[in-house]
Amino acid sequence: MNTNPINRNLWLGKLMIFFAIVPSTERVFGGDPLACPWQIWGQLPPNVTGLYMGARGNFLYTFEDYAIVSPVGSLYAEVASDGTIGPWLRTTDRTTYRYVYGVVTTNTHVYLVGGQLQGFTNTGLVEYAAFQIDGSLGAWNATSSLNTPRESFGLVVSGDYVYALGGTLAIVGFGAGRVTEYAHINADGSLGAWQLGPQLNEDHPGCRAAVIDGYLYVFGGGVHQYQTTTVERAVLNGDGSFGPWVIDTPLPEPKTQAGVTVRGRSVYLAGGHRGTYGNEWQTSVFLATVAQDHTLSPWITTEALVQVAQERALTSVGEHLFATSNNHDLGVEHSCFSGNPVCGDGVIEGSEECDDGDTVDGDGCSSTCTIESGWGCSGAPSSCTEICGNGIVTVGEQCDGSAGPCPGFCLSNCRCTSGEVPTVSEWGLVVTALLGLTMGTALFARRDRSQRGVAS
Repeated sequence: MNTNPINRNLWLGKLMIFFAIVPSTERVFGGDPLACPWQIWGQLPPNVTGLYMGARGNFLYTFEDYAIVSPVGSLYAEVASDGTIGPWLRTTDRTTYRYVYGVVTTNTHVYLVGGQLQGFTNTGLVEYAAFQIDGSLGAWNATSSLNTPRESFGLVVSGDYVYALGGTLAIVGFGAGRVTEYAHINADGSLGAWQLGPQLNEDHPGCRAAVIDGYLYVFGGGVHQYQTTTVERAVLNGDGSFGPWVIDTPLPEPKTQAGVTVRGRSVYLAGGHRGTYGNEWQTSVFLATVAQDHTLSPWITTEALVQVAQERALTSVGEHLFATSNNHDLGVEHSCFSGNPVCGDGVIEGSEECDDGDTVDGDGCSSTCTIESGWGCSGAPSSCTEICGNGIVTVGEQCDGSAGPCPGFCLSNCRCTSGEVPTVSEWGLVVTALLGLTMGTALFARRDRSQRGVAS
């Protein structure tokens, strides 16, 4: 919903684009409130803002803008298992001076997209660099530019595609708020031509975006007196296309230029601002989870940030969460996820035997994240298939046909009878198992004779 009418006057405030962490798998469901209060955890190097942050593996990355230093640098630091940030090291510099651009990573490359050049001129420029084994970056290269130059837009990756959603134009503030584009990521890291996608239902200048369980989500935004709490989502298709956009659960209050990160089916929005020209800076952190029908739960608040800043980036490394801002005098803030297993979040942790991203019984992975009898599960999120009857005892089975130490019979559900003599309720499963074995033996014998050229 819109809380104020659109004001198309000159926008003088400087916006930033969020950085969206792209997990190696789109983890989902359950909800994981922050377990640690936010603390000042350290400082970025002098005169470096935290506007443009990213992560890959155990490394954090930050990218400078032209307003602070020259040349435009790229820095990285390794994060230890306890969350300690190591020394910041300088890596390959860039020559393009711009700010309020987007940053996103894949497993192999980092991309800087769009933004604003000197003189309030928007650009559609896209640059990318490859991650090196030691965490440094290779040379920067230009690739396909956006069709609509813009700043302060949502930027995410899903599979082999990158998505630019909403945003603003430097002078008027509007003009790109509903525009969406996507491009294919080639094997060498370059991008194919950007294609236009379905327009958003409302303007989302300064919005944030995320990918959760095969859907795109766009959150809030605002400029001047226009602020929105609207959240929209669209299903992703296998060819990279998406849509149409539908309205989802609104934010509790408008948030513009907040930090965003995803953990499982949970999405976090931290800080940002609301109000005319961003005068109302926020420390609140909102959390929502995605249900099986892909709708968002009502938003709740979790641990609030310590420092006040207009523009935020939120970056996670393992169980550690880092918040940075556009103010280079402010410290890096740290919080953490609970680390407790959440059944249904698509991640196998603690005592979980499986986690298929839901809490439904009968699909191989139970509502308590144990492997159900007669099934085998692998991967995260877990993929489960029925395996009872293959003659091999696996996790979740007591026996399988003649395999397994049963005191009596092996039932058709790969469980042993309670004793040497089946109970009345077990006899049906015994008959089913015996029929299965008899039919299987007959089919095997017929196949064997056929392979040896013997008539059946």
